[in-house]
Amino acid sequence: MVKAIRRINRDNAFVLSSFYNLFCPEDVNKVLVESFATGKEYAVDGIVVDGEAQILQIIDKPDVSNGPYFPDSVHISPANIDDNAKNQLIIATKSSVAAVGLVNGPFHLEARIDQDIVNVIEIGARIGFPRLLKLSTGLDIVKLTIEQHFKAKLADTIGPTCFAGNLCINPETAGFFNGISNLETLRKLPNVDEIVVFVQPGDKVHPPPDSSGYIGFAIVKGNSYDEVATTLYEIRDTIQIDIKQRRIDCDAKNNN
Repeated sequence: MVKAIRRINRDNAFVLSSFYNLFCPEDVNKVLVESFATGKEYAVDGIVVDGEAQILQIIDKPDVSNGPYFPDSVHISPANIDDNAKNQLIIATKSSVAAVGLVNGPFHLEARIDQDIVNVIEIGARIGFPRLLKLSTGLDIVKLTIEQHFKAKLADTIGPTCFAGNLCINPETAGFFNGISNLETLRKLPNVDEIVVFVQPGDKVHPPPDSSGYIGFAIVKGNSYDEVATTLYEIRDTIQIDIKQRRIDCDAKNNN
């Protein structure tokens, strides 16, 4: 517990202070402890117009972990979810948006459903998965957010144009990123729309729980849920991430 609290405080000091300027020294020893929520996990992206939540996509998380850590992995839209669970999730989503007082703008929600009980894990006034939304429905959430600001009315019905998926590429070991050896081969796989790499060679990376963030995203589209899932799992199982234990420039200097 002591180690966990120190890790949380260290990470919060870096993230909240560096990126959001929200770090408060007086809260340094305060952490939120939550019980574990079981069940299937889903994400919901939408937009709030005058306090009314409009759901744009429900995303499946078929590869979600049951602990001890919970790094994001596979996401597929639209979700493979039965009508009863979908209705319960929609009700919980609209109630959550109202409860936190969101009025206008995009929102992203994550929840787990277990035996018809919806446990909302997170809700934020932010854009979630814009690329999945654009591929699966044709909607541009950034454009919608701007139009919503000017009171433009959204379409009454939104139907999927295809299935889309996203793989969050996480490092498995700590070290210095040197590249993805088979990147071009993966990009040529059927259904791959794009593979984006966020880090540069020489950047230090960490796996969860001391995560440095994602190495990148693999974005896939297809005609069926299974088609997208198969490609995402193939990428996940065959990707070759080269991570060195020392900085690349240090290695070159030592070799000379």
